[in-house]
Amino acid sequence: MDSGLKIMLLTALSALVAGGLVAAVILLKAQSNSNELEGASFGSVEQAKNLEPITSGTTGNGDVEISLTPKSVGGGQIVFSAALNTHSVDLSQISLKQAMALDIGGKRFFPSSAPVLSGHHVNGQIVFSTGGASGPFQVTITGIPVQKQRVFKWS
Repeated sequence: MDSGLKIMLLTALSALVAGGLVAAVILLKAQSNSNELEGASFGSVEQAKNLEPITSGTTGNGDVEISLTPKSVGGGQIVFSAALNTHSVDLSQISLKQAMALDIGGKRFFPSSAPVLSGHHVNGQIVFSTGGASGPFQVTITGIPVQKQRVFKWS
């Protein structure tokens, strides 16, 4: 066999082997990422979309209406969309980082980020870093009128 043909065949064979290795690494990485979320009750943005918003309170005198919606669950964090509305309470006196707690898998977490409250109408995202804890979860909010404690549960 001609040495030029041998070199061409060996190059083609090497390219096929390298391509196969790259494909195998990509498939293993994809499998690894999907396994990270398998144990979670809610492991993706798509599954979080199926979780309904929960609203507590009213905009009546002395009260605050709070609506929480899970937007993203997984990847070591849970992100909520929050809307707080009132016609009579000054929200600037309240810190959501101190007023909120997330309970999941027997562990308690506090927001790593939350909007600063001001005025009478606030919308924003609240992020909890969960370290991968999974399962049904609940958010407890304390110190926002008129209810001393509000519990929002998703299962």
